[in-house]
Amino acid sequence: MAIDEINAAGGIQCLDGAMLELVKGDSKGTAEAGNSEMERLITQEGVVAVLGSALSGTTLPATEIAERLKVPYIVPNALDGNITEKGLQYIFQTVSTLQQWGMDDAAWVKEQGAKTAVITVPNFSFGKEVEEVWKQGLEAEGIEILGALTYDGGA
Repeated sequence: MAIDEINAAGGIQCLDGAMLELVKGDSKGTAEAGNSEMERLITQEGVVAVLGSALSGTTLPATEIAERLKVPYIVPNALDGNITEKGLQYIFQTVSTLQQWGMDDAAWVKEQGAKTAVITVPNFSFGKEVEEVWKQGLEAEGIEILGALTYDGGA
C-alpha cells in the first residue's frame, strides 16, 4: 500500500520521481535460503535496498552479504541485538532488541516486588533466544530463577 501511495504521489521526489517496485524473496526460515535469496535479490534482481526478514536466524547471516555488496538492509522485525552490534555500515535495525527487552522485563518484574521467577517459552529457536535474555536480565537484577519450562510452539 505504501509503494502504491508513493508512486501515485509522483514517486521519490529527490530521485526525480523514481517509482518504487516491490521484489519479493523467501528465506523459508533458514539461513541458507535467506542467504541465497539475499544474493539473488541483489545480484540478479538489482534491488537497491532490502527490507526484512522477521527471523534473527536468517537475518544475521544475510547482513554479511548486504554489507559485502553495499546494499542497505533495513531490519524492521528481527530482534537479536547482534544484528547491529557489529556496527555494519549498511545494516539498519528499526526495532528494539531482544536483549533490551530482557533487561527491561527483568527490571519491571523487580519493581513489582518479584524475588523469584520461572521462565516459560515455546520450544523453538525464538523461545531459546528469549529464555537466554530473560535469564541474563533476571540474574542481573538478582532475581532467583527457579526453573525454565518449554511448551509446544503450536499450542
